[in-house]
Amino acid sequence: MNSKLTRYKQLLNKLSRANCIHFFFFVLLISFSSCKKEEDKVPPIVTIETPERNDKVDGGFGFILKGSIVDNENIKEMQIKLEPESQNNISIYYRKILINKSTYDFNEEVLIVNEDFISGYYNLSVTAYDGTNTGIAGVRVFVEFESIKFLGCLSAIATNTQTIVNWFNPFDGTDSIYGSAPVSFGGLAVNSKRQLYVIAEKDQRTISGILKKENEVVWSVSSSNTISPYQYKSLTTLDNLIFALCYNNQIEVFNRDGARQSIIYTFQRPLMITKTSNRIYTLEQGVTGVNYLGIYNFNGGQLNVIQLNFVPVGVEGQESGDVYVLGNTNGVGKLMEYKSKASAFNEVQTFNYEVSSSTYCDGRLYFNSTTGGLYEFSIGFNNGVQRASGVYADLMKCHTPTGQIYYNHISQGELGLFDAKSNTKLTRRNYGSKVLGIEFLYSR
Repeated sequence: MNSKLTRYKQLLNKLSRANCIHFFFFVLLISFSSCKKEEDKVPPIVTIETPERNDKVDGGFGFILKGSIVDNENIKEMQIKLEPESQNNISIYYRKILINKSTYDFNEEVLIVNEDFISGYYNLSVTAYDGTNTGIAGVRVFVEFESIKFLGCLSAIATNTQTIVNWFNPFDGTDSIYGSAPVSFGGLAVNSKRQLYVIAEKDQRTISGILKKENEVVWSVSSSNTISPYQYKSLTTLDNLIFALCYNNQIEVFNRDGARQSIIYTFQRPLMITKTSNRIYTLEQGVTGVNYLGIYNFNGGQLNVIQLNFVPVGVEGQESGDVYVLGNTNGVGKLMEYKSKASAFNEVQTFNYEVSSSTYCDGRLYFNSTTGGLYEFSIGFNNGVQRASGVYADLMKCHTPTGQIYYNHISQGELGLFDAKSNTKLTRRNYGSKVLGIEFLYSR
């Protein structure tokens, strides 16, 4: 009897301990459930400082949108919009900027590049999104915009002591001198509205805006950097800004009136630059000859640097925000692609020839072989689709509205024009001296 009672008590103790364990896990589950993060319900606070209500702004020449965003969470992105008040006006402007900060002071240029944009009253808005909530601020402005007309291509024809700026008119096939300056060529830009051409002197510290035909210097900027040697290497225009690439691991950013906007401090010496909707990409070279792809935000902050195992000749931004990088290694060409969202850099294709230049035109990638072939990249075609022969290009630049590609051949003094829509070579001109730099000219 006593043994049966003992076994019964032992069984009760086991059941009691099991219930305690079950109860413990039940309490633990409730505790974890109660620790679940509460949903964020606080929207970002957006403030627009300038422009102010009913201000007149110049959309064709660009104006500055200044303000701030504050949130309790990291702000994922901001969107800038111009929406017309009139129902008869279908002109719009839209731009997205990735942020990933809880506070952000924005100082962005709004530049209208749509040739059919109409002047009038618009609601200028900034929308901020933190992943859950949206904050918005808006202001009514009058956007002035003069109709833009494409006039053709400016190119720099250079000798050792003089730079002649030539204007090629593709509509009637004529050439004329736009201006000339007694300097060795270092870079070319243009201010169409002010009728200025902008020249950087080769291996010097000065950039000048010079009046068309009269060749009068209207503005001039010189670097105050005392590091030697410090020179501007080249000029690149992106949107309405001039990016001056410097030998000393810097890119100085100017507006077209010569006002310095910012400085991007690069990892190595910048050779080329392009931009997408949310990033600036550079090709850079170190003192030992090693090449890199640099990735920066619009404020100049370095996001990533990737060492390249080939010699790059082109970097082309895509509409998606990704970029193509082309170059050569061991006598063959190589095409790489950087995926911005995944931060992945992958090989896309190798070619059985070397490439010399590239451009992104109307959603398609074009590149030139050193043997004179002009190719369009297409998946499934190992060497690309050849669109033309007898094209030798050191620099290619696409005028997107017309789908035409302008290119130069420095050593032969040539400027050429290819129509990407009809796959036709339109013209090739020889100027008897080195042709450097290509810039598009507009009337306003």
